[in-house]
Amino acid sequence: MSNVQIPNLPVATSLSGTEQVEIVQAGVSRRTTTAAIAAITPGPTGPTGAFGPTGPTGVTGPTGATGAQGIQGLNGPTGPLGATGPTGPTGPTGAASAVAGPTGPTGASGPTGAASSVAGPTGPTGATGTTGATGPTGAASTVGGPTGPTGTTGNAGPTGPTGASGAAGSIYATTSTTSLTIGLGTQSLTVGTGLAYTVGQQVLIANDSTHSMIGTVTSYNSGTGAMVVNVTSVIGSGTFASWAININGAAGPAGPTGPTGATGSASTVAGPTGPTGPTGATGAASTVAGPTGPTGTNGTNGPTGPTGAASVVAGPTGPTGTAGTAGAAGPTGPTGTAGAAGPTGPTGTAGAAGPTGPTGTAGANGPTGPTGTAGTTGPTGPTGATGAASTVAGPTGPTGPTGANGSTGPTGPTGVASYTRTSFTATASQTTFTVAYTVGYIEVYLNGAFLNGTDYTATTGTSVVLATAALVGDIVEFVAINVNSFGVGPTGASGPTGPTGAASSVAGPTGPTGTTGAGGPTGPTGPTGTTGAGGPTGPTGVSGPSTITVGTTTITSGTNTRLLYDNAAVVGETSGITTNGTTLTLAGTTSALASVLTNAAEVVTVSATAATGTINFDVTTQSVLYYTSNASANWTVNFRASSGTSLNTAMATGQSVTVAFLVTQGTTAYYNNVVQVDGSSVTPKYQGGTAWSGGNVSSVDIYTYTIVKTGSAAFTVFASQAQFK
Repeated sequence: MSNVQIPNLPVATSLSGTEQVEIVQAGVSRRTTTAAIAAITPGPTGPTGAFGPTGPTGVTGPTGATGAQGIQGLNGPTGPLGATGPTGPTGPTGAASAVAGPTGPTGASGPTGAASSVAGPTGPTGATGTTGATGPTGAASTVGGPTGPTGTTGNAGPTGPTGASGAAGSIYATTSTTSLTIGLGTQSLTVGTGLAYTVGQQVLIANDSTHSMIGTVTSYNSGTGAMVVNVTSVIGSGTFASWAININGAAGPAGPTGPTGATGSASTVAGPTGPTGPTGATGAASTVAGPTGPTGTNGTNGPTGPTGAASVVAGPTGPTGTAGTAGAAGPTGPTGTAGAAGPTGPTGTAGAAGPTGPTGTAGANGPTGPTGTAGTTGPTGPTGATGAASTVAGPTGPTGPTGANGSTGPTGPTGVASYTRTSFTATASQTTFTVAYTVGYIEVYLNGAFLNGTDYTATTGTSVVLATAALVGDIVEFVAINVNSFGVGPTGASGPTGPTGAASSVAGPTGPTGTTGAGGPTGPTGPTGTTGAGGPTGPTGVSGPSTITVGTTTITSGTNTRLLYDNAAVVGETSGITTNGTTLTLAGTTSALASVLTNAAEVVTVSATAATGTINFDVTTQSVLYYTSNASANWTVNFRASSGTSLNTAMATGQSVTVAFLVTQGTTAYYNNVVQVDGSSVTPKYQGGTAWSGGNVSSVDIYTYTIVKTGSAAFTVFASQAQFK
């Protein structure tokens, strides 16, 4: 049969030599490659026979005796102790905790300040005058007359016993079933009613120990339980509808009350007002209320008369006497420093450790090889001479006892001090606060908690800077202590220095050791044993076959090789598929197509190049060439197999190849105006019968060329142009 040419398909594909095929010889099947079949040569030389056994190794000569050890030299002097290296830098302070620790107990109250220069206390109130006798009760009036003076009060009956106090309920602990998602910012929830929450208090909202929020109360309705909290820190994430709410951190126990300060010096301010004079007689009833007269002095209490019958008409209340002038309040003493932080709560019990897995059985120890015989030890060298006397001082003896302390000098007079308290409500992230103070004499409180000196900077006398920014609504207070003078008594004389300790019983440093003596000579090495004779060379193997027989067909080495394939579990030989190791030829039959492809991929070269000049299209490199930059001029396309092979060489007469050239066009369009094959111009046969005379702006023009070889160096080209946009 003749070969069947399939029109418009690429030229036959070359084999790479790595294709797997199955071959059979003498009923034995073997898988190999097309390259191995193409390279069949006369059979290889048979295998080399086995080597004879190696002769025994000669006996190793004895090891020579070890030379005598040289004399050991004296030890060299000990070098001086190196200087101590510099102390490493202190590590950075850890980040501030996002969870407030428990509040420590309140420290002891500081001592009361010295005598105030402000007005002293009010003098004692004068003695109360005797109460006048009660007037007779008038007849019942239908018009409310002035109420007569109240009769003297009877003696009070004994007070009944006080009932037991009920159990105190929490005024803060509560729960909520409001569904909340853990997060910063405003959170609204419903809690218990009748609680004591106020705006600005810090509150803890917790689902469990790993899911909680801390924030500041911005509103609370004790009647409905509606609460709004500005959350400033969180632990964990998620949405929950079961919450426990309480004040963030319980208050520590109250510290002991400090001692009462000394009484201030005599006041220079006027004493209290004297006793009020007697009350004047009551005038006739007036229709216009006159001024209330002064209240008379109280007389001594008379016996209580019997209680009169209750009146059905309330009499008018008598005038109230004027209140005495209150004395000026003395200044409040400074607040004592905060107590140390309360102890940390106990750590929860650790879970029991899981059982340790069994230890694998240790492998048996291999036998220890025999130890070689030790050489004779050389004689010890003489001891070096004793080093010269040390120039380093021996250790210092113990220090004598310290003398008694001198007597303490008298205490100087106490200075006069006062303080100024300034309070701020912080804005969001505020750190700097303007306040006047003497450097070293200021205390800072955040929401009532005393801050350590490391928590702020106060070095200017006019402002204080917090190390950690305050939250919005935080209360920041500054107590500036105004110091006039502090007297200090003289320092007592130093006690006498104790006697010098006894001489040291510790020996001084050892002198240097002498140099080490030279080593003795090494003994000679024993002779090497003789090498055993080599074994005889094995016989040469039988040469392999130079042909392969499949069925009734014998395959020999050559340039055209048919392929083997699996024919229903039997090795079959193709009759229509041949290869020369580079090109695979598919012949087909008169009743079957040479190739059936479910799908196939073609190679595309994509290049950021503008079409212009002469463009060489190598059909062995790609079937599709795509230029992505805008064409800059009309161009010539030259078709060839490759830079070193012409298309005339690669194709046989009666074969064709189809390729495509994709050209990007800009706002000015150009076109392919010359077509060449192997450098010779060919006039194409154009789709539609008319040659194109331009391109399509702002598009991609696709040129398709089917090149048919009609004879030696004779080609017909069928060309088309299509716009894609």
